Amino acid sequence: KYKQSAAWLMEDDSVPFDVVSQAEMIRLRDAGLLEWYEPDDEMTLLDEASIYYTEDKWDLALIHADAAFQGDYLGQGVRVGVVDSGINSLALLGEQVLPGYNYIDGGNEADTADHYGHGTLVAGLIVGSGPEGYLGLAPRAEVIPLKVTDGKTVSVSTVCRAIYGGIDDYACHVLNLSLGVKTEYQALREAIDYAAEQGVVVVAAAGNGGTKTLMYPAAYETVIGVGAVDQNASVSS
Repeated sequence: KYKQSAAWLMEDDSVPFDVVSQAEMIRLRDAGLLEWYEPDDEMTLLDEASIYYTEDKWDLALIHADAAFQGDYLGQGVRVGVVDSGINSLALLGEQVLPGYNYIDGGNEADTADHYGHGTLVAGLIVGSGPEGYLGLAPRAEVIPLKVTDGKTVSVSTVCRAIYGGIDDYACHVLNLSLGVKTEYQALREAIDYAAEQGVVVVAAAGNGGTKTLMYPAAYETVIGVGAVDQNASVSS
């Protein structure tokens, strides 16, 4: 991140940080132009566990979604940015999926198709799937595909760009990040802080590995960290 006096050097003014080579970082650091610097590490989509859909939908009742449904709180008027591998709208309630953005370097900005499957699964949990007859938690919400990867890993900087874009460019009320990293990064912390300042709810996965290791951004105080439970509300295996 450049010092304020050097901010004009940034080529991309959509995010408050820049990504450069190590040699360029050293040059900028030695010139006294940087507020902070850190490596651009990889985050991981948290999808180790299998997901089973049951006809009785005990999961929705367990979190009292049935009461919300009875009160006609179905997500209407809420826009959820899914920071993930994209969304295949044909697998969901197509009209609930709005145009999004592909943040992958060198990718087609308009191509938010899901070639990995993870983002579509996450979006299905939110709005459901008409073709499959699967009821989602908020079937009238709108989901925005904020595509950051075509595989299991993604750079911290790409995720941060999607967070800022989901807030500033797509006016999301909620951002869902079913991904994480075990180490704190200043760029990620500042992006999450920005979301909190703008009143955007951030939901992130704590991981399915069954360990007590903290995952970020789920571990931040302003983020709703999510883990899995079984039908007895006990931490699942």
